[in-house]
This record gives sequence, structure tokens and C-alpha cells, in this order.
Amino acid sequence: MSDDHFLAAPIAKFEENGELCELMYVPNVCIIESPSKADRAINRREGLAISEPLRVANIRHKLFDVGSRAELLNAFAEIAEFAAPVKLKPIPGELRKCCAPRLFLHFSCHGNSAGIALTDEDFITWSELGTILTTLATKLGLVDPEKCAAACMTLCMSSCCGLYGRAMANDTSAVPFLGLVGCNSTITWTESITAYNTFYHQVITKGRTIPYAVRSINDASLSREVFELVTACDVGAVGFTGDNLVVLASANDRGKLAWICDLRVGDPHIPFVWRKDQLFDPVTLEPIVDTVTGGTFEYFDDPEAAITFMQANPRRPCQVERCAAQEISIRFAHKF
Repeated sequence: MSDDHFLAAPIAKFEENGELCELMYVPNVCIIESPSKADRAINRREGLAISEPLRVANIRHKLFDVGSRAELLNAFAEIAEFAAPVKLKPIPGELRKCCAPRLFLHFSCHGNSAGIALTDEDFITWSELGTILTTLATKLGLVDPEKCAAACMTLCMSSCCGLYGRAMANDTSAVPFLGLVGCNSTITWTESITAYNTFYHQVITKGRTIPYAVRSINDASLSREVFELVTACDVGAVGFTGDNLVVLASANDRGKLAWICDLRVGDPHIPFVWRKDQLFDPVTLEPIVDTVTGGTFEYFDDPEAAITFMQANPRRPCQVERCAAQEISIRFAHKF
């Protein structure tokens, strides 16, 4: 797959050496697969089942077949090069694009409450894996210890007891993920493959937020709500405030929905984001309030409730929790 044609999403415009450029988020899915010897003997390979739909969807990805501790370390060295920020070839008439990685690390292996097992029976504790991932995030520039201890990576643990990976965050000054998706119990191969193919389709192709995608993968795999999300906020990452972020949305007289877009991006599909109850005019920086009450805007974290309020109160904005707002834009796009 050519690096000129993988899936990317614009997030901001900036100036470099007098030239206006566009910063793109580029999803990178790196699959680290280490099946047991018994699985290898019958060619049971979850990594292949995950990577093929990614290829069809033009999602940049790479599969790493890992058998030992040494091969695992080599894989991470390759990932540090594969997922590094790149500059795309300029297209006449378009802004030059620079790519910032959005990294998903998918682990397909056997595991338990203490760590993960590799093919040759090397065992990697959660603590050791956390150290390896923190090193990777530092190399890729995905962590800024002065601002936040959490690395900008999403970990998908396709293994039994994957949620025990939260032990990687025992040192809250070096948390190797923003989000960790996994389960606390045992799962079947079919449950895992169905869940994670659904996850990548919804999050990367459709732009659904991770919390909503995790809810839906349990439905897709019919797996009794075993898949869960652990965030950096959940584990107490230093500098990760977990502030409730909102967008300001409203409906017109015909019921069509709209939000205040982020002028820095210039894309009407990308809203301006505020902290809850701390809204200000993006241009004048003056505080803005509900003109009906003179106080803070109504707040909603449920998509249906937000839509009901907006359509019952045309032209009256309300605060919509960021993930709920994204859910509205996906499920109710016809209303925009």
C-alpha cells in the first residue's frame, strides 16, 4: 500500500518556513502476534484475520510475527520507524501535508493476570511491557512528560485477561497508553476477531470515539460485555486531568443540527472543543453564556437527549459532551 493513499484525517493547519501546511492524523495499526506452539501447528493466526480488513480499508498497518523476547524487541524497533511522522508528497493545488501518527498497538497472544506469553514460552510481565512501550512512545514523540504522563497510544489486548494490562500504569508518571481495550476474563478467537475488526472499522474508518466503539464491539461479538476500556484518567496518570470536554451545538428552525467549528482547521465537520462550563468566544476570548438563562448552557452526555433538547429549542445552543457529539455526527449525519 502506497504511503500516498492510506487513510488520514486533517486536524490543524500551521505555517512552516512561510508555507501553509496541513497536519494530518494518520492511523497506524501495528499487530504484534505471538500464537502458542499449538496454534502455530494448526495455522490459527488472528493477526492475519485482523490485518486483511485493514488492507482492504486502506488503513496503514503492519503485522509482526513474534516468537521470542528478542523478536519482540526487534518488532518494537521496527514500529518506531514504521509509525514515525512523515511528510507526504505535495499535490499541485493542495496544501503540503505532514503526518502525525495515531498509533494502535494490537497484541494477539495468550495472557494472564501477570503478563503475556510468547510462542517460545518467554513471559513478559506487565511491568516489563509497560517499560518497553514507554520507550517506544518517547521515540515517536507520543508523550510529553512536562504536560501529561500518558502516551498517545491505544493498546488493544486480544488476549485473555488483557485488562490486567492496567498494571503497566503502576508508575502514574509513565503511563504507556491513553486507552487500553481488553477483557478481564477468557475469550474465544471468534469473539476477539469479530470484536476488534468491528473496533477498527468504527474508530478509524467511521471516526467513532473509542468509548462508544467499545460498547458496540460487545454487541457485535455477543460476548456478554466482557470488553472494556481503561483510560489514562482511570489509572491516575499524572497531568491527565480528565476534564469534561464539550462542543457547542444547536438546531435551526427546520431541526437541522450544527456546531461551532474549529476555525484553525477550516473543516466544518471538526468542532471547537471547550472544557465544560468554561466557554468563550474563539475570536474575542470573551466568555459566552446562555442568552435565555444568562448562565451556563444546558449540558448533555446522551446523544438522543441532546437532539431532543436542540430540536425543541431551535437556535438555543447547548453543551454536548465531546464523545456524544461525535456519536451524533455519525449516527445522525442526515440531520446536519
